[in-house]
Order: sequence, then structure tokens, then C-alpha cells
Amino acid sequence: NTAPGSVADLHDKDTNEEVVFPRVYLGKYFEELEPGLRIRHFLTRTVTESDNVFFTCLTLNPAPIHLDHELSKGNTTELSGGGLNDVGKPLFNSMFTLALLVGMSVPEATHG
Repeated sequence: NTAPGSVADLHDKDTNEEVVFPRVYLGKYFEELEPGLRIRHFLTRTVTESDNVFFTCLTLNPAPIHLDHELSKGNTTELSGGGLNDVGKPLFNSMFTLALLVGMSVPEATHG
């Protein structure tokens, strides 16, 4: 005997028909979001230089600061985000970073 609404209950609560793939809600409704809410995301991803090159070319971004290693040799610590390993390397495309962060937040931050 399973509790109504549980994952093991494979019947729709309104029609009582069998559900082959029950929907699991992970996110929150807008009303549940409040200032200061912290959400831990289960998705993680390591980005690579090839991600930067691919995304920059895919979006037709002609800025050499994302692609040109010779131009980037003069990048300072402040320009590279403060990472010691990033000095003298092309800047990572910030639109890719934004898109990645938004995409990673979908399962926990949206409902439906």
C-alpha cells in the first residue's frame, strides 16, 4: 500500500489513471522564492578553453580578447579575474558563463 502522491504511486491523483513516468517537482514556485534564499545546485561543470572558443565562434563574437593568445599576453591579474593561472590567457566569454549559471539553476529554482 503506497501513499497517494508518492513516487511509488503510479496513478494520477485527478483521473486515477496509471502514470508511466510520474513527474517529480524539484524546483520552487515564484511565491516560495524569498530574498536571501540560498540554493545548493547539484549540477556542476568544468569549463575548458575549447568551450570558450566554441561559444565565442558560435555567437559570432569577433572580440580578440576571447581568442587571441598573443593579445592576451598582456592581461593583468585584475583583468583575468584574479586567478594566477589566468594571467596572459584569453578572457572567458562572460555570456557563456551567464548562460551556464542560469542553466544550472533551472532544476532547483524553477517549478515546472
